[in-house]
Amino acid sequence: MTQQATGATATLSAPPAPTDELHLFHYPSHSVVVRIIVVHDPKWRSVCQRHEHTPDGAHLIRSTRLFASYEEAETFVGKAASVGQVPRTNVTVSTVRHRVEPIGPRLAVKIDADNDRDGNPRRGWMIYTAGGQYLGFVNEGYNGSAALTVAGDVTELGTIDVMPRVYRDREREPYPQPL
Repeated sequence: MTQQATGATATLSAPPAPTDELHLFHYPSHSVVVRIIVVHDPKWRSVCQRHEHTPDGAHLIRSTRLFASYEEAETFVGKAASVGQVPRTNVTVSTVRHRVEPIGPRLAVKIDADNDRDGNPRRGWMIYTAGGQYLGFVNEGYNGSAALTVAGDVTELGTIDVMPRVYRDREREPYPQPL
């Protein structure tokens, strides 16, 4: 749209399309959904009474819901994404999933297999997050527990005797994982 103003031409553009984002945070014991809606249309303010404004003057609506289980949260997000919250518009609802691990030191479980035929030790540590997600394997070699320093601050949980095959499988998953 072009408008004539005191001999100069000014171009007025339509406001940016509204955005509707669902952020789904999965914790080990519960899930949280945070919905963020941003609308730049000044006529929209009458639709929702509780909102804030962004620095550029857009309407900002935030809501948070807590769910006891992962499945309940995913069901809610599926329904919300199909319906949308911004009235009278064709807004695509975007969903972002976040997996949140508990804060705490990483955990190390030492595995010990029989020495190989040349007498070389087959020992090392499987490294996990505080939430139990496997991160990789640290080979002990001839360094002893000094090899574990590559994993940083870890809590050693104990030692498990394993078959050489298990040791070889873990050895293929080094910690830290290469990028």
